[in-house]
Amino acid sequence: MKRLLTTLVILLIAVPIFAEEISFEYKKNIPTKIKIEGRAEQTFWIGISFYPFGVKDGLTEGLHLYREVKTGKFNETIEIDKKFYGGSYEVAFWGKKLTSKDCKNDDCKYWVKKRGFYFDQLNFYKTGYFNGY
Repeated sequence: MKRLLTTLVILLIAVPIFAEEISFEYKKNIPTKIKIEGRAEQTFWIGISFYPFGVKDGLTEGLHLYREVKTGKFNETIEIDKKFYGGSYEVAFWGKKLTSKDCKNDDCKYWVKKRGFYFDQLNFYKTGYFNGY
């Protein structure tokens, strides 16, 4: 019983963000918006990326959006540009956004050099495809 309680406490500490719903709005079988709703027990960063069909370089060909989300309920709605129809998406919740002064490993330093920051402490990740035209 003690092991079970310890595991539950660790899970509650390690996953302070709860995505209650990720949904899409469609018009004529075409996804036009992605909606993400949930509740945060602490401040975190949400990152959303869109990729066109047949993408060769996700970093330069994709659209990468992010923002800080404060404690409490959150609701994000992002319009999907037509160039991403038939493509894919990623949604991630991150515990920390690091700058160069915070980096201690090569992976962090690489991404800070590429885009000016590095996300750490992945709490949630979902990926999928936009089907239908």
